This record gives sequence, C-alpha cells and structure tokens, in this order.
Amino acid sequence: MNELQKINNKLGGFSLSDLFTYDPDTGIIRHNPDRPKESFKTERGYKVWRAQSSDRVAGSQDSLGYKKVGLRMGGKLVVIYCHRLALYLSGVEIAKGLHVDHIDGNEGNNELSNLRVVTCQGNSRNAKLSSRNTSGVIGVCWNSAAGKWRANIKINYKCTHLGDYTNKDDAIKARKDAEVKYGFHENHGRAS
Repeated sequence: MNELQKINNKLGGFSLSDLFTYDPDTGIIRHNPDRPKESFKTERGYKVWRAQSSDRVAGSQDSLGYKKVGLRMGGKLVVIYCHRLALYLSGVEIAKGLHVDHIDGNEGNNELSNLRVVTCQGNSRNAKLSSRNTSGVIGVCWNSAAGKWRANIKINYKCTHLGDYTNKDDAIKARKDAEVKYGFHENHGRAS
C-alpha cells in the first residue's frame, strides 16, 4: 500500500477524490466544490471553506518548484505533493520506492502527459544540466592534468570513464552515445 492509499484510508469514510479534483490536461488540482459537508468537523468550518476555498486551485509551491497540498489529519499537517496526487486521482499506481518524473523538467507542470512513474535511476536519467557545469554537457569536463576533455557516465551508481579527447565535440559524442546505449531520457541534460 502506498502513502496516498494510507492517507486515503485515514480520511474516515471519505476519499482524496472527495476533497480534490484534477484536470489531466492542465495539471491543476482544485478543492472539490462537491466536497461532502460531513467531511468537516463543524458547520462553521464548512461555511468558511465554501466561501474561501471551494473550487479554487489547491496548494502552494515549495522552494524547489514542486506544488503541494496540505491536509489536517489527527491534529497534524500532512503534505501531499501534487504530482503524486495527480497520478493517484488518475488511477495510476505508484509502488513503494518509485518516483514521479516530470518529463519536461518543470516541477510545476503536473499535466498527466508530463508525468511518468520511474525508479530512482530512471528519474536521474532525466536530469537538468547543473548551473555549475562548465562544458554545457552533463558528464563532460576539462581534465587539466591531461589537457583533454573527459567524458564520464554514471551507470548503476558507478562512474564509467568514456575516454579523454583532444576535441570537445568528440567527448560530447562519446557521452551522448553512452546515454542512448544506457537508456537515458532524450531530455537528459537540458539547460532548464
């Protein structure tokens, strides 16, 4: 049972779909305007919610750009990331230990077509180019000791040396060929 199924089971006869709606084309999660009145502890709470939140976009964005919603359960605030909630509301199972990858690299884009369930390794094979990168390509760097461009790739948590090259373009080609060979996503290494 995954984390959202556990949360769903603790909602006292209600489900996450009673609380939220999801539009797979826009990626937007809203407070469900048809949320049952019985899901509130008090009449006043229900009225305040109807006036302030009903059918409004749910959640906020964290410092990394991921959207999240919060639920009060048993006096505690439970945070749910919207990319996971979007898949859950769409009926997509996320088994324990798996990740949700934003295919285009935009952590705020939760359109269903932009989300895929992957392993940790699969997620890391669709990474952005680091702002600290100086060559413009992941896995390619200047090796000052050799006076050449070095190409590397990480496979199964091990760094594999692809060679040292006089020409930067040759190092880039070696890296790109290795990405294809090892099944990296075509967006891997994008600038933003």
